Amino acid sequence: MNGNFRDYFNLRCLASDYLKMYFAQRSLYSGGPIPPRLFDDPTYISHVLNMTVGDSAKLAHEFMGEPSDEESKEVQKKGGICSHVELVLSILNTCGEMRIPKCFIGGIVLAHLELCEGIEIFE
Repeated sequence: MNGNFRDYFNLRCLASDYLKMYFAQRSLYSGGPIPPRLFDDPTYISHVLNMTVGDSAKLAHEFMGEPSDEESKEVQKKGGICSHVELVLSILNTCGEMRIPKCFIGGIVLAHLELCEGIEIFE
């Protein structure tokens, strides 16, 4: 077995471990614990291994859509940021606090949006 093949499986295991760590204290958007089988699901692992933070932010914006007119007016009046941006920033902040490597954070952001917020991202 060459080193690259071995490294690939080590990265998959590492990605799975970071998914488990991040979602350990979180619940599905519909309630209940997140099924452990998802932490080894090829779709989630692939996104954790291949999604950059920038690309995940673009996809998050695309799938979350624009804030409502009412929210936009309220945000402008208060000089803040919309709830969608706050949510993504919160996920990024949590990943940083958990010391999750940047190379895994993009996929974790998308997994969080799907599993915890109910925003359909993965097919």
